[in-house]
Amino acid sequence: MVYIYVAHPQECPLKVLCQPDTKMGPIVTVSPKDDPRLYPLIARGSEKYLQIMNQRSSCERSNSTKKVTYKLGHRPCRSATHYLFRLSMISIIEHAKAWLAEDRKVLGTNWRDLTDLHKLAAIANLAA
Repeated sequence: MVYIYVAHPQECPLKVLCQPDTKMGPIVTVSPKDDPRLYPLIARGSEKYLQIMNQRSSCERSNSTKKVTYKLGHRPCRSATHYLFRLSMISIIEHAKAWLAEDRKVLGTNWRDLTDLHKLAAIANLAA
């Protein structure tokens, strides 16, 4: 595969190729003020950005997880029923993960505690 770069020095504001010996072609640097998609006005990771992201509803986070993590939109489905079945299975997985996270808060990470029926009954009585 051969790539051919065509440079147009007359379109450059400096009217000259800045790096004529490069094999990559002309390099363009975009300043943050010119590309708000890559460099948003509110810096990612800042306190303000995190506050805004925390305001997202759980429904938005759930939809994002279904689309991105489980690639719901990337796999073809033969019918609406097949799509609905996949969506239902993904929702069951999401709920199971949430239940497991809650159980880990109470029981810790020792899975053997789950087999102790007396301990589980005591926890169930506390929750009720």
